Amino acid sequence: MAKRQLETVPVESLVLDFTLYPREHVDNQHVRRLAEALRAGAKLPPIVADKKTRCLIDGFHRVKAWQQIHDGSKRILVEWRSYKNEEEKILDALRLNARHGQRLSEIDQLRGWLLAEQCGCTMKRVASALNITTHRLESLREAKTATCGAETVILKPAVRHMAGKNLSRKQANALRKIGGNNVLFYVNQLTLLIENDMLDARNENLMRGLRKLHALLGHL
Repeated sequence: MAKRQLETVPVESLVLDFTLYPREHVDNQHVRRLAEALRAGAKLPPIVADKKTRCLIDGFHRVKAWQQIHDGSKRILVEWRSYKNEEEKILDALRLNARHGQRLSEIDQLRGWLLAEQCGCTMKRVASALNITTHRLESLREAKTATCGAETVILKPAVRHMAGKNLSRKQANALRKIGGNNVLFYVNQLTLLIENDMLDARNENLMRGLRKLHALLGHL
């Protein structure tokens, strides 16, 4: 168990290390809600940080909210914890994020697993930190990840049919640019615009892109 110590420190002295952050991204809407709560006088729990490196372990949204309403010199309550190694640090980040605040999505859980795996952590310990079963975590891995060489990559909804496959480097690079919805969503959106005469046909880049799409569909 990490040793704990409370202290009030300047916000700017803390390090937001996203290699320790299990969530896919910081939710700006949640940050705004927390900022509004702080303006109304709400008291939020202290954030958790690694005493040695000053890196945030838990409380990214709270720090971002605090930064919105104060300059970086303002002070915030921190619970310092000391860790034996990187594995212990990441597992604590997973444990804290899984048990309070916004619920971790399945993608967040997989991201957390990948972060912990890089430190040599077993799936059993990761599942315990995430408060789910090993079977559940294994099922998520099988259904929503692929590989690119020796690298495990998390698949977005549009390409979940490629779970378990080995992607080319070109495919892995494309995956980073793909949106977060399934393909049918985008097809239906485009169809709706065309059927209701709402597409901007004067947009040359758009029309060029549609012509390219039409040509590619002809090769399927």
